[in-house]
Amino acid sequence: MSGGATPIHASASIPVRLLALCLLAAPLVAVAPLALLPAALAPDPWLIVAAVMAANLALVMGIGLTPIRKACAGAQRKLAALFNATPEGVLEVARDGTILFVNAQLCRDFGYTSEELIGQSVEVLVPADARARHVGKRDGFLASARARSIGSGIEVCGVRKDGTRIPLDVSLTCIEGRRSGVTYCLVRDISANKAYEDRLLEANRELLASVAQLERNTLELRQLAEMGELLHSSFTEEELFGVFAHAMQQLFPRITGGVYVLRDGMDTTAEAVVTWGDLESSLRPVISQQDCRALERGRTHGTLDERAEPHCRHQCDEAGRPGRCVPLMGHGELLGVMHLYAAVDTPPRELTEGARAQIIQAAANQVALSVANLRLRETLRDQSLLDPLTGLYNRRAVHQWFEHEVRGAARNGRPLSALLIDIDHFKRFNDQYGHECGDAALRHMAGVLRNGLRGEDLVCRLGGEEFAVLLPETPMGAALNVAEKLRAAAERLTIHHGGQAIGPLTISVGVAVLRVDTECTEELLRHADRALYRAKAGGRNRVQASNELDCSGIYLRPPPPKSQPA
Repeated sequence: MSGGATPIHASASIPVRLLALCLLAAPLVAVAPLALLPAALAPDPWLIVAAVMAANLALVMGIGLTPIRKACAGAQRKLAALFNATPEGVLEVARDGTILFVNAQLCRDFGYTSEELIGQSVEVLVPADARARHVGKRDGFLASARARSIGSGIEVCGVRKDGTRIPLDVSLTCIEGRRSGVTYCLVRDISANKAYEDRLLEANRELLASVAQLERNTLELRQLAEMGELLHSSFTEEELFGVFAHAMQQLFPRITGGVYVLRDGMDTTAEAVVTWGDLESSLRPVISQQDCRALERGRTHGTLDERAEPHCRHQCDEAGRPGRCVPLMGHGELLGVMHLYAAVDTPPRELTEGARAQIIQAAANQVALSVANLRLRETLRDQSLLDPLTGLYNRRAVHQWFEHEVRGAARNGRPLSALLIDIDHFKRFNDQYGHECGDAALRHMAGVLRNGLRGEDLVCRLGGEEFAVLLPETPMGAALNVAEKLRAAAERLTIHHGGQAIGPLTISVGVAVLRVDTECTEELLRHADRALYRAKAGGRNRVQASNELDCSGIYLRPPPPKSQPA
């Protein structure tokens, strides 16, 4: 062999030219000794050549195939190791669907051993209800085989040995041989991916729900703020409760409810002042404190299930709807209760869910505070406008109420009269019987005025023993009749003080009517004042109408007679 040739070892392949040389030289070497033998003993040389060539060929084939077999076995081991190291499952399937090879990952994914799968039909890895369809799809793929890469979005469902189903991503490659083809499958278990996707979807749904809830809460808070502004700007309780009912219908469209306010002086009975909702006819008009657990305990009482906690007795509900009663507390005082209950098909969370319950409580707090503030404003206004001794309006009301009536009558041309009343010799009551007797006389006189006037008439105490009365829609003649009735009623009045009767109580009355040239309360009362002093100058205990002289302002107010006390 030339120096550049590679030496042959037992484990190496034999060159083709060397094998050919051996095959040609071997017969010659075998036949050459036969030439020395006698002709009779020499066998047929062609038989010897054939035998030697056959022996040499067998020797050569034995020497050459052994390394090939070893190389093929090594390649198979390397290929099997490579498949077993692959993170995806590998499956070799014959054309008839028989499993020829599986790697370790596929066995782990499906819970089988390789011995249990090799030789089985590939449909053993397919759910029973999909096996028939899988056979058809497999045949269709083999009819027009084409490579399909893994991760291509082709998802199928497999079944483990224990019967559980797993989502799979599969790629297929068909290799055709001289006799038959095989299909190689790469199988990836995407359970973790699907679970991650499901978690992402769930998180996305929760996020969307949170955003929707946040938007709903923002809208409800805006509605609450608007309701609070309207409640605080209400002038009467009727207006206030109307605003509240409208706002509650906007906040809770499927909830029926009502507000019950405790009656004055009767803390055990509450009366419905406003109701709303589709089922408001089922609400009681009046409930007692014993019928409502919220009124009885002073805290919210909610019922989701009649078996868990009973309804309030005032909730006449045979359907067992969820209900909620919230006490109305204003400035530390129990004012009443707000009662809510839902329709039959309304979820209980509408009344009990955390955010909804907070909205309900906030609405109850707002209406309770607004009612308490409105009553406080009315109390302060009454204290500023009412005389504490007689309970009549004071001089402040003259400028507020009288001016409004006078301007309205002057603008519309309606008749309007004013009475100015003074108790005769009032100083005598204080000097002879004490100020307590004088206060009693003023209170009795206030009672005479209340009983002798209409509801629309305005009466006030100007100060001391003077009273002013405004008579809307009353001309001079009718005003004089009213004044005379009041004078007669006062004269019949008897005051008891210290066990003795004191009387009579007489009054002098000046009457003035609103004229065309009169546009303000001061002018009207000035005319009545001049008429009053003419009545006092004329002997007291009488009614005096204003005249042209009084209206002109020329008539001077006469001083009281010196012989009589003022």
